Amino acid sequence: MGAVRQGAGSRALAGVTSPPSCNVPTTCRHPPLRAPPSPSGGAHPCDAPGKMPGMANPENIEPHKIRSTSEAREKGRAGGLRSGARRRELASLKEAARLILSMDSASPKHNKAMELMGLDPDERTNAAAVTATMVMRAAEGDVKAYEALSKNMALLDSDRQAEREDAGSATRQAPPFDLSAAIAPTFCAVSRAVEAGIQEVVLKGGRGSAKSSYAYQKQLDVFLARPNAMWLCMRRYANTLRRSCYANVLWAIRKRGMTIGRSGEDADFTASVSPMEVVYNATGQKILFSGLDDPEKLKSITFDDPRKKIEILTWEEYSQFDPADVRNVEYSVLRADYGLEFKLFNPPPDAEHWANREAADKADDPAVLVHHSTWRDVPEEFLGARFVANAERMYRESPDAARNELDGECIELQGRVFRNVEERTITDEEIAEFGWIRRGLDWGYETDPWVLLDVAYDRKRRELVIYGEEWRHHMLNADTAAVVKEHLAERGSDGRPIRDEDGEPVFRRDLPANEVRCDIAERKSIADYRAYGINAVGASKRVPVADGIVWLKGRARIAIDRRRAPLAYQEFVRYRSLLDKDGRFAGYPDKDNHAIDAVRYAAFDLIADPSIP
Repeated sequence: MGAVRQGAGSRALAGVTSPPSCNVPTTCRHPPLRAPPSPSGGAHPCDAPGKMPGMANPENIEPHKIRSTSEAREKGRAGGLRSGARRRELASLKEAARLILSMDSASPKHNKAMELMGLDPDERTNAAAVTATMVMRAAEGDVKAYEALSKNMALLDSDRQAEREDAGSATRQAPPFDLSAAIAPTFCAVSRAVEAGIQEVVLKGGRGSAKSSYAYQKQLDVFLARPNAMWLCMRRYANTLRRSCYANVLWAIRKRGMTIGRSGEDADFTASVSPMEVVYNATGQKILFSGLDDPEKLKSITFDDPRKKIEILTWEEYSQFDPADVRNVEYSVLRADYGLEFKLFNPPPDAEHWANREAADKADDPAVLVHHSTWRDVPEEFLGARFVANAERMYRESPDAARNELDGECIELQGRVFRNVEERTITDEEIAEFGWIRRGLDWGYETDPWVLLDVAYDRKRRELVIYGEEWRHHMLNADTAAVVKEHLAERGSDGRPIRDEDGEPVFRRDLPANEVRCDIAERKSIADYRAYGINAVGASKRVPVADGIVWLKGRARIAIDRRRAPLAYQEFVRYRSLLDKDGRFAGYPDKDNHAIDAVRYAAFDLIADPSIP
């Protein structure tokens, strides 16, 4: 018999010959016997009756059955269910193992061993006990324990490396970008502060100060470096977002040389207007945009990935927001350990505007960076020759407007009424020496606040002093009367109100200092107060409002303790006269003057007294 050649369905056995005693088919997978079969039974496996090597026993072969489509689908579904159940079972076992390993060790033997190794009590977990046991066995020469320990350490190093690579993936995928070369030099200090850990940045300044272009580039820089960071951009009204925040984000992305496309396109970012959002495709991070038309909507912002949270918050035109709404948003959306806020605005001309006051108050806060910039801090090539020419013309033609709009200065508004207001601290000792004291009250409920003021007057010095206040919204007369009585109550040595046996505040109703002077138009409310035990008196209407304001303007000074009477201070320094189209005086406005009215009521007899200059 010659060499076997490869045929259809056969395996070539080049150079192998079969002895005559073995009837080997061409499909035999066993080596040929090198000697004739012996009587002791050294037969070739293929000589076994009814048996072919490498093939199923014919007795066990099930006749071929062609399944219908539904049968095949059902069989596959059953297999999938068994496979899914097994995966869930394994996942549950793994989770249980992790939980047990993380628990504190209850074994005195293991705890003693871990103590000898120097582990603190809060580090003595079951996982630490297992590791300690493996270490001790490896130290005693147990090769298997050493190999298992080495394998676990290698896996741990691999996991940590994977975490580092995952954390750095977003940064690596973003093209290199030198931010310092793209911003005005004045903002380099801001970048250093953010990198050092500052998480609240107030950028204020005039037009052309480049604060917005810097802010969006820096926030994008932080966004790309933090793979789980989401970014929320805010405006007061939603219909202003597209031409401001949204456009600025797209500009900052393109500035870095990164691409923006629609859904399904191969680009670094996917941008859409409805819903208005920008998605970084490498990580799934989102840049969201919202108006504050309905701040409650922000409470419903959630993400499928629990690791992703809003870590960057931008307030564009910050001064247009209501401070209460700002607090509401901050509490609602900043829930991560890291939360970078940028607040951008052109300072309103009024120094007492809440945004200006907040910036001034936070200037010395080490946790906040307040930065002021103007167009003069920006290279001319960033602005263009036309902007510079227009700015210079504005300084010549409208210097006050230029100081506010270009330099970002707070300027004195035209028509300020009370130029004699002085802010100063008023001590308890000074209050104890006051001779003439009255309380003024302006009624209010919903939009207008209910206001109570403490007012003193020094005739010799012609000085009116406001040293205390209470103000409320949405309170009935019975409730505000309780506030008045608490305010007028005599105080013990501990500073707390003295109370009678019924728990009511104790105060002398007949003292002139405890006389509460109110708007006489609310006769029913005055009657209610009297019924509650308060000496409420209607202020005479015989002196016109304008005359009362003129009298207050004529005092040598109106001293207000801003800490004790913040509302009064705000109203007096911000009160402006009405002007006609030619800028001439046209009267006094009847709004934002609740504390002013309360002072007029408190001093109505002084105002009406012609002997008081």
